[in-house]
Amino acid sequence: MASTRQDILEAFRTRLQLITIANDYDTDAGNAVYLGELVSLGPDDADQAIAIDVQEDVIVQTMGPVPEMQIRLALDIQALSRAALAQPWIAVEEVVGDIKKAIELTSETWLGALAQELTRGPTQTLEREEGSTVVGAAVGYEVLYTETWGAP
Repeated sequence: MASTRQDILEAFRTRLQLITIANDYDTDAGNAVYLGELVSLGPDDADQAIAIDVQEDVIVQTMGPVPEMQIRLALDIQALSRAALAQPWIAVEEVVGDIKKAIELTSETWLGALAQELTRGPTQTLEREEGSTVVGAAVGYEVLYTETWGAP
């Protein structure tokens, strides 16, 4: 049995994998979706990709007959482009738009009963480390959900 956290992450990944030109998006970045990985795009890789970076905070923890925790899952959905492209930031902005379209247009239905709330934070430029093969920006999302003690 998967945990609620895993189910939420799988739902995000599945949703982002829909980002293809054939599905009426501007890019095919959904063909390269990475979860929790540092992505490097070489000359044989796709020009654009998506990476999901995850952080978790316990907001409220209640004890009693059925202890529960309300958890905030912070997801940075990273729109990535090969830095070697002629205009890599145009490619990044195309993916940013596709991410927002995929996550937000039907946010009420695709997460279902997994989460109590989905909110979007700011879009921020990613720092580029020296020698990195990618440039990018991250769209921040927060998911609130409840977990029962011992039953993730």
